[in-house]
Amino acid sequence: MTELIESALIEAGAIAIVVGIVIEAGKKAVTNEEVEKRFLPLFSLILGVLFGIVYALIQGDDILLYAVSGLVGGGFASGVYDNVKSIKKRSE
Repeated sequence: MTELIESALIEAGAIAIVVGIVIEAGKKAVTNEEVEKRFLPLFSLILGVLFGIVYALIQGDDILLYAVSGLVGGGFASGVYDNVKSIKKRSE
């Protein structure tokens, strides 16, 4: 059981990286007027859950565990985005 939880946490980190990249690419692809930035953290969470479910289906593992792992990864990705953004504002 602990191996499964460790695997899910590792997967959360990988999902966070992928979600962060997808969010950044999406921001570059559309103009600021098309996407309200307040929805980006929610989009990160949804993407994380979807990536977690897809991973679980591919690996044949517990879908709920990896959906939660994806939720955590999406939360990490949105938190990293917000923190970097606030640091950039402080330095300017």
